[in-house]
Amino acid sequence: MRETAKLLIERLGLIGTARHVRRLLPGWRRRQAGLRTAHAAFLDGAEARLKAEIGDLPVSRRALVVGFDNPQMAGLQLPLILALRLAGFHTTVLLPFAHDASADFYRAIGANAIAETETLAPPLNRAAVRRLCAAATDPESVLALEYRGVAIGRFVASTAMRRYRVGNVDPRAPGMREAVAERIAASVAATDIAHAAIAETAPELVCFYDRGYTPDGELFEAALATGARSTTLNAAHKSGFLISKRYDLANKHRHFGAPSAATWAALQRMDWTDAHWRALRAEVEGAYRAGTWFDEVGTQVDKRVLTGPELIRDLGLDPARKTAVVFPHMFWDATFFWGVDLFDDYRDWFCRVLQAAAANEGMNWIVKIHPANLVKNARDGIAGEASEVVAAREVLGKLPDHIKLLPPDSPVSTLSLYDVMDVCLTVRGTVGLEAAMFGIPVLTAGTGRYDGFGFTIDSRSREEYLARLADIHTIAPPDARATETARRYCYGMFVTRPLETTTLRFRYARDAAASLELSLDLPDDRALADCPDIARLADWLASDDEDLHGMEIETAPAAPAVAPEPPRAAAAAPERQALT
Repeated sequence: MRETAKLLIERLGLIGTARHVRRLLPGWRRRQAGLRTAHAAFLDGAEARLKAEIGDLPVSRRALVVGFDNPQMAGLQLPLILALRLAGFHTTVLLPFAHDASADFYRAIGANAIAETETLAPPLNRAAVRRLCAAATDPESVLALEYRGVAIGRFVASTAMRRYRVGNVDPRAPGMREAVAERIAASVAATDIAHAAIAETAPELVCFYDRGYTPDGELFEAALATGARSTTLNAAHKSGFLISKRYDLANKHRHFGAPSAATWAALQRMDWTDAHWRALRAEVEGAYRAGTWFDEVGTQVDKRVLTGPELIRDLGLDPARKTAVVFPHMFWDATFFWGVDLFDDYRDWFCRVLQAAAANEGMNWIVKIHPANLVKNARDGIAGEASEVVAAREVLGKLPDHIKLLPPDSPVSTLSLYDVMDVCLTVRGTVGLEAAMFGIPVLTAGTGRYDGFGFTIDSRSREEYLARLADIHTIAPPDARATETARRYCYGMFVTRPLETTTLRFRYARDAAASLELSLDLPDDRALADCPDIARLADWLASDDEDLHGMEIETAPAAPAVAPEPPRAAAAAPERQALT
């Protein structure tokens, strides 16, 4: 509706008038007052200090930062803005408006300039929209859409799926053609704005917090096509830590958590010791038990860790059978971002796995629906069942006794499952790393961040994958080498790469929306350039390194000991230990 109104205003030639009128509306003025209050509370008088330390820093390079109107997300970018300035970048922030509360906040924390999308936006290229809509006749053709050198199809499909909470985008489905047309128009507009922003600011570096959906995905692709490089900041596996990656054309599809070639070589060269494994295990298990494991999406809210016997009892599992655990992805979330699927989409994969599970009564099957459904529903104001639960009912009707489904609000922590799991099934989820780290075989169903590293069972075709499912009871635990390889990989992702932000304290509340809470913590006894997090981030931004490292790979951090216990079964993988 908002986009339709914008197109109508543009068609009538009233853009300038609309901008002026908007500033007179009481609702707009109240929102601006609220933003200014929030920004002032966050900065708490630090503006003068920030200006004194970075106001006159020399600049020799140019960066463009995608900004936010949301005060929490804008505040989360403070370390990035300060680090860019310290690294010698003239820093422009891309925002809807150059003269409002959000623009003033970014100027206060060090931005040199604001690029305004409202004035950069040319009239919508309706001829291109009509041509692209005519070409979008089925799911494959939607994904193949291109405009001005940008492969917009992935963004059109992913953003439509995210907005309408559907498992696939088929223009032939009732009501979906209009939805696809709306997303094509938005993507065309975003691509034109991206090219205009790049032409105006001439950045050598374009910086995002996350990216993928329209309009950020289009800017990411357009920037790389012009020879610029991009960086992303993402929430790491727990509050207070960020993970970052630099992109160019060669690695643009690599997951932000996947190691660069240089990082992986260093992880392979390091002298792997029991101390490293203890530190890794303590990091993962400690975050689970503290409730901070991926708390950005509330994965551990109201969860509890059960022992293997407790879980077998509570779920009614047959202790004489092996257990396969299926971890479906949310069908509509980041579907086409990080690799190529064996199946049409996450929903197609899930339904085929359920059919295989129903046919294999010699195994226990547990289906663990992603708990992030709850938080994302709360953020989007959506009620109702998770789409995975609906799909399971459509495919299987009443669940067979050998299949147990754990809904998003199940109190069972994923950590509990590793004590009973014999095989892990995911397309490319983080849970595959966790399972492999604990010596459990992992079946992937597509490329992504960790297939091909030697610790997962990867299939080259649907037929090969389905044949493996039919014989899943014969899959043996990985050997010691594969398990150690998985642990090295996880050590990089969960221990060395995350950067703790000490000048900015942030956490995700244990409420329905996992609300972001943050506060500024500038030390009085050191300059900004001497703050460890800002200095490390600035050094990385000034370099050509792909991965930011919060600590050196060779370091084995001290960690609380996790008391080893006997494996739960004689067939357990080397070094596999009970978690409780």
